[in-house]
Amino acid sequence: MIKQFYKGTVILGSTAGFTAVLNLFFYKVSSKLTIEDFGILTSLIAISYFIIVIQNVVTNLFTKIAASNDLALAEFVKVSSRYVIRLQFLITIIFLTFSMFFLKQFLKLDSFYPLLAISTLFLSALLVSMCRGILRAKLHFFASSLTQIIEVVLKVGLAILAISLDLGLIGILIGISLASLITYFVANYLVASIKGKQPKGQKQSTNFQNIFKGKLIRSISISFLALNLIFVLDSVLARNLLSPVEAGYYGALITFGKLVFFVTGAISASMFSVTANKASQKILSNALILTLFLGVNLVIAVSLFGEIAIKVIFGQDYLFINQFLSLEIIIVTFYSLSYQISLYLISKENQSVSIIAPIFLLIQLGVLMLGGNSISNLLMLQLVLFILLFLVTVGIYLFNNRQHAKI
Repeated sequence: MIKQFYKGTVILGSTAGFTAVLNLFFYKVSSKLTIEDFGILTSLIAISYFIIVIQNVVTNLFTKIAASNDLALAEFVKVSSRYVIRLQFLITIIFLTFSMFFLKQFLKLDSFYPLLAISTLFLSALLVSMCRGILRAKLHFFASSLTQIIEVVLKVGLAILAISLDLGLIGILIGISLASLITYFVANYLVASIKGKQPKGQKQSTNFQNIFKGKLIRSISISFLALNLIFVLDSVLARNLLSPVEAGYYGALITFGKLVFFVTGAISASMFSVTANKASQKILSNALILTLFLGVNLVIAVSLFGEIAIKVIFGQDYLFINQFLSLEIIIVTFYSLSYQISLYLISKENQSVSIIAPIFLLIQLGVLMLGGNSISNLLMLQLVLFILLFLVTVGIYLFNNRQHAKI
């Protein structure tokens, strides 16, 4: 298992690093917009993280299910796709309704069209996640990584095209959606290649009632939904709590944090793919050590080269955020450590994360709404909150181990 963990970490981590560079280039291209429009873009991308949150839920749910059960993949994918497509349409309708009556005013947008453009992402995103979850469960890390590379390459290419054709914000948002749709067809083909390896003439049937257990589905879904919302909440609130220019600066700042999480998230994804069927404390320890090592080294790196990185990626106008870079890396590191401990608990089908995470999310929402009226305040509140989250998850982990030791 350790060998598979490190193999997955190397593949997913290398992919995360490569896609992080491409995502930086995406933001570099997008920074050609005005600072105010760039603030709108980062807010809308943060809103699109709503679907990315659900994507993570779906990916991890299918990773857990596909790793824990002996499935007839052809039938499993066929039936699951129907439910996922219905869910996508439902989410799109809910999002558009919510946007029309609340989100447009909350984000202080003059037009509804940006929200309409980003909603098209919802029509393929979950299908991509389902395929990635299955690929990871079967430890096809390279195939899963390939879909990520294809998607970000398409996203960057279409962003360049949108800027070149002077399509602006709407063009960039539609390009993100098209990249996702094309990626789905590739991911579906890669999953089909796994299906093709089943013995000929062997008729298998999947008992979906046994696989999709209501209690397990609810627990995993609630846990991942809350954990991912905790990570993106500040980026969504920034557009409302800060001035348009400050929101643009904050959007650029947290972009560095998201890029760090791409790498730590790769460690988490590898860990969960390997341990989804059977939890392993040794793999958890390795994941935590790698994440802490990465976090410390990145803090040192941005302290030395942060100004250069900002100039290269966003330009001279964004040098203001250099003073906050190290703090943002520390915040993301604490979140990543908490996230990995939570994944370990979920792999053991521990129900506590599905209770603690939503409560913490509500506390975070209240605290940030009350005190997050500046960039420095938002960051300090996030730091305190994520240290608290880390301590809570460690406490649950220790309590869980004590309970099992008694048994």
